[in-house]
Amino acid sequence: MQKVKIKDWSGQSLYVGIDLHKRKWVVTVRTHELELKTFTTPADKQVLLTTLKKGWLGARMKAVYEAGCFEYHLADFLD
Repeated sequence: MQKVKIKDWSGQSLYVGIDLHKRKWVVTVRTHELELKTFTTPADKQVLLTTLKKGWLGARMKAVYEAGCFEYHLADFLD
């Protein structure tokens, strides 16, 4: 996989795919063309938001999720 090293993502849209589980979430961040990173985080929306803001400074995050009763609230929180 190609490594992408950009410090300022201002003006760019990134897509965040989230697979929710009770204790942890598996998250993939990608552009329209490239998968940037997949990681596991504790099941905590504030931890996820902090990680995304720190790792992709200035990017517009768009949550992508499987329809269900829990994911909507997380996607709304991230927007």
